[in-house]
Amino acid sequence: MDQQIQQAVEIALLGTSDPALKNQAITFITEVKATEQGYKKCVDLLLDSSLKGNVFSEGLKFFILLVIDENIERLSPEQLFALDASLFKYLENVLLKGNDSDPVFLKNKFADILCRLFCHVYPLLNVSFLSNLLLSVQSKNIASIDYYLRVLIAIHFEIGDKLIARADGAQDRNNRLKDLIRDRDMVALVSSWKIILLEFKDPVIADNCLKVIGYYIDWMEITLFIQKDFLDDIYGLLYNTDLRIQVCSTIIEIISKKMKPANKLQLINLMDLASVVSSLDDSDLDFIENLAKLSNQIGLELSVVLENEPLLLLEVNTHFLKLWPTVLDFLGNEYDDISQQVFPFIQQYLFVAKKVSALASDDLLLSLLKKIIDKMKHDVDSFDMEDEDEQLFEIRRKLKTFQDTIAGLHPALYLEIVPMIVNSSIFSVLSTPSINDW
Repeated sequence: MDQQIQQAVEIALLGTSDPALKNQAITFITEVKATEQGYKKCVDLLLDSSLKGNVFSEGLKFFILLVIDENIERLSPEQLFALDASLFKYLENVLLKGNDSDPVFLKNKFADILCRLFCHVYPLLNVSFLSNLLLSVQSKNIASIDYYLRVLIAIHFEIGDKLIARADGAQDRNNRLKDLIRDRDMVALVSSWKIILLEFKDPVIADNCLKVIGYYIDWMEITLFIQKDFLDDIYGLLYNTDLRIQVCSTIIEIISKKMKPANKLQLINLMDLASVVSSLDDSDLDFIENLAKLSNQIGLELSVVLENEPLLLLEVNTHFLKLWPTVLDFLGNEYDDISQQVFPFIQQYLFVAKKVSALASDDLLLSLLKKIIDKMKHDVDSFDMEDEDEQLFEIRRKLKTFQDTIAGLHPALYLEIVPMIVNSSIFSVLSTPSINDW
C-alpha cells in the first residue's frame, strides 16, 4: 500500500495524460484519507521515513500530514496516546539524524498537528506534553527549538487568539487548557524564552520567540516575565535590524495587557518606554513607523489608567509630559504613514482633557496646535494621484478635528495663536513666492 499511496499522490499532483488514471488516483487518496487503515498507514510511513532516512516529495509528505490531521478528531483515547508517542518519536528521529530539511509550510503543518493533538492529550493522556517539548531547549539544537516555537505559536492560535470567533464549548475547552498550562508549565516556558533570546542569535528563532512572548503575555502571569534584566535584553534587540520591528510589536502586546490601573502604571514605570523610544534615532521608515505605533500605545494605556483611576493624575501626567516630545516629533514627520500612527492617542488625550483640565496646559496645547497647523500644510504636488488625494483629505480632516477640539478647550489661546501662525506663513510665502504649501 505504501507504493500505491506514493504513486497515487504523484499522479494526482503532477497530472497524467490519462484522465481515467487521474480519477482513479484521486478516488484512491480520498479513500486513504477517510479510512482507519489509510490513517494508520500514513502514520507508519511518516515514522518509517524518520527511522530509515527515506526522503518523500513535498507533495507526498504534505498529504501524509493532511491525512493524520483530518483523522485526529475521530481517534479514541488509546489511538490519541499512540499517535502522541509516534509523533514525538518522529520528531526525535528527524532532529537526531539532522534531517531537518523540510520547507516552512511542512514545518508549520507538523506544528499544527502537534497543536491539535495537544488539545486532546494534555489534560489527561499526556500531562508531560509541554515538558517533552521543553527538552528541545535543553538540547541547544536550533532545529529542535524551531519546532518548539512553531508548536507554541500554533497553540496560541488554537486556544488564545481573541480575534478568532469560537463556540462556547470550544472557548470553555480553551480556558481549561490555559489554566492547565499556567498551573503546570508556564514558569518553565517563560524561562525557556529567556534562554532562547539570550543564547540564540538565529533571526528566525529570535523572531518567533518574540512572537510567542507577545502572544502568551495576554493570559500569563506577567510577573513571571517582567523583570528589569530581561526587559533590558529585549530593549537591546531594538538595535538589531532583523528583529526590531517584531520587538516593537511584542512590547505593544506587553503594555496592552489588561491590568488594574495602579498595576498598569507600575508596569509603565518599570518599562520606562518613553525614555527608550526617545533614545532611538534611525532613518529606517518602517522602524520609525513602528516606534510611532509604540508611542501611541503608551499614550493610550496612560489615558485608560487615568480614566479608570482619576486619583493617579499626578503620576500619569508625569508620564504624559515625558511622552509628548516624542509624540510631537512623530506627528511632525514629513511622512504621513508615520504621523498618522499617533492620531489615536492625540484624539484620546484631547477627549480626556475635556474632563481633566490639568491636562490642557497652555504650553502643551500651543506646541500641539503649531504641529497640527504645520502638518495641514501641503505641497501642490500632493494632488497628482487620486488615491493620495483622498488619503490626504482624510488626514487633514482628522487634523482639523484636533484643531477644533483645542479651540474648544482653550478658545483664547486658539484665537491668539492661529492668526500669528497664518500671518507668519503668509509672509513666508510672500518672501519666497515660488513656494505655496497651503
